[in-house]
Formats: sequence, C-alpha cells, structure tokens
Amino acid sequence: MLYARWRIMGTGPPAFTEVDNPASFAESMFLRIVNYNYYYSLNAWLLLCPWWLCFDWSMGCVPLIKTLTLGLVLLTVPFLPASNLFFRRLLGVCVLALLGVHVFRCAHRSHQWRSEKSLFTSALLVCPLNAKVHYNVGKNLADRGNTSAAISYYREAVRLHPTYVHAMNNLGNILKERDELVEAELLLSKAVAVQPDFAAAWMNLGIVQNSLQKFGEAEQSYWNAIHFRKKYPDCYYNLGRLYADQNRHLEALNAWKNATVLKPDHSLAWNNMVILLDNTGNLGQAELIGREALKLLPNDHTIMFSLANVLGKLQKYKESEGFFLLALKINPNAASCHGNLAVLYHRWGKMELAKRHYELALGLDPEAPGTRDNYKMLLRKMEQLGRTAP
Repeated sequence: MLYARWRIMGTGPPAFTEVDNPASFAESMFLRIVNYNYYYSLNAWLLLCPWWLCFDWSMGCVPLIKTLTLGLVLLTVPFLPASNLFFRRLLGVCVLALLGVHVFRCAHRSHQWRSEKSLFTSALLVCPLNAKVHYNVGKNLADRGNTSAAISYYREAVRLHPTYVHAMNNLGNILKERDELVEAELLLSKAVAVQPDFAAAWMNLGIVQNSLQKFGEAEQSYWNAIHFRKKYPDCYYNLGRLYADQNRHLEALNAWKNATVLKPDHSLAWNNMVILLDNTGNLGQAELIGREALKLLPNDHTIMFSLANVLGKLQKYKESEGFFLLALKINPNAASCHGNLAVLYHRWGKMELAKRHYELALGLDPEAPGTRDNYKMLLRKMEQLGRTAP
C-alpha cells in the first residue's frame, strides 16, 4: 500500500488547497494547531456518536476557528459526553445508548446512500455552509431535468464560495439554455478569469458570445478552449457552427472534420458537413461524406435523412427512398422525414405514396413549413391527371 501511494503521489506531501484544508492556511501557527486538534476531536466524537454525517467535509463544512476562546470551547465540548464528568455511574447506559445510535445511524445512512438525491439532500442539514453540497444538489436536480430548482442551489453555491468555477459554469449553462445570455456571459467570464485553463467554461462562453453575435470574441474563446484541451471535438464542432453562421464554409468544414478525427462517432459534426455541402451545391462530396459517416454510424437516422436528401437531388431515387425508409424505421414519428420522402415520391411520379406521406407528415406536424403547400400541389396534379385519363 505504501509503495502504491509512493508511485501515485511521489515522495512529496499531498498538495491541499485552502478549500480542502483551511486549517493549513490559518494566520498563525497557534490557530493552525487549535484547528487541527479540533478536527481530531470532532472525528473522534463522530466515531463514538456518528450523528452528523456528510459525504464531503470541505468548503466550509467545518468553519475555521479564529479565536482562542472558541478554540478551547470546541476542543472540550465534544468529549464531555464521553467523559466521566456527568456519567460516572451511568457508563453502561451510555455505552448501550451509543450502540443504539450506531445501529440506527447505520440503517438510516444506508438508506440515504441508495440514491444521489437522498445522499446530497441529507448533507444540507449537516453542512449548510458547504458550497459543494449545494452544487451537488443542484447538479442532481439539473440531471433529472429540474433546471428551475437547480438554479437556486447553484446560486447559493456561488454565494458561499464566490470563486467556485464549476458552479458558475453549470449555472451559466442553464441560463444560456433559458436565453438569459447576458448573465450567462458574466458568470462564464468570471469562471475563466478565476481559472484561465478551464476549457469547458471557455467553450460555453464561446457559445454564449456566438448567440450574442459577438463573433470575434466567440472565436477567440473557442480557440482558448482548444489551447487548454488539445483534443476537444465538441469545441471544434461549435467552432464550425460559428464559421458556418459567418458563411466561412471551408473553415467550418475543416473544424467539423477535426471534430470527427478526434471523435469518429461525432454525429452532429458528420451531419453538418453533409448539410453544408448539400446547401452549397457540392452534392457529390456530400454523398461521399454521408456514406463515410454511415460506415461509422450505421444506425444514425439523422445522417440517413441528410444523405437521402442529397441522393434525391442527384435523382438516385431508389437509394434515396431506401435511406428515408431506414430512417423512418428507427424514428417513425419524424414529420420532416415523412415530408421529404413525400417530395421524393412526388418528383418520382409515385403520387399515391407521396399523398400518404404528406398526410403522415401533416398529422405529426400540421405547421411543417412547405408541406401543406406541396400537398395541395400534389392534389391539384392528381386531379388534373384524373381528368385527362381515358
């Protein structure tokens, strides 16, 4: 065990921050000694009577002792119940009571560990001043989709620990999704100011700045993120979106290509390359990219859909139909897929199939742009064909 520790940590002592071990950063040697001994006392008492239990004891969970009087009191009080001062004749009763406490707390604590939600919320009663507790409660709520409730816990985490960059980053992300972009930018800017090598915060800041149309600043934020995390496919993907928004098509394609090199199953990057090449008229190249993507992601219905659109424009109707039907087999309620398949059949002259899929598309999305107009055009054409039929 000692050898394993030496291999992992080397010969030096562990490096703690003030957040992890505030006693080591106390102003005087005397206060450091008082705080260390208080920690020992508190932990010894918790062994005897494990009433206050928390999954994390950092970030102000045990406030730093800053005065001599308070230090002496806190060093003494934890041991009073375990001493003979009050319980000389009731030692046996005390032992039984402590044993009962252990059994109860063991059962209760085991129940709390059954889920992240119960574990994190139980810590709020023990360590209400611990920013990490509020952060974890907020993250658990956000992961379960309750972002509105998560916001208040993230705000409290930042209030308790104003340089808590992960809380700022997560809060900024939620505000970004709620379109509260100005506050999101302020939070993320502060996060990267506190921790300049925080790559995820740089990327998120770039996304917010792009939404605010601060394109130059957004591009720089993305490159900062890539500087601090060389292999960052999601950042290359977002950088590509920025370039595409500015019609810098070649740079966008290069950024998305980098994303797929770093992460070959990056579906969004592959799909955006196909769509951009399609929109700029490079249908042959779009077909090649789409087929290459499907070799890596054979069940990705979004890439099937984009490739089917390209093949339809190339008048490869049979192949296009096959990819549309495969995409619908995976995602049968995709109104856009039904609508575009209907357009394919319309061009191909398969009127009844076109009519069926237009109706399916409108049933799934009555407001789908262009679908109702195309459907009316089809009905007029079918009516005209009916009149001219012998």
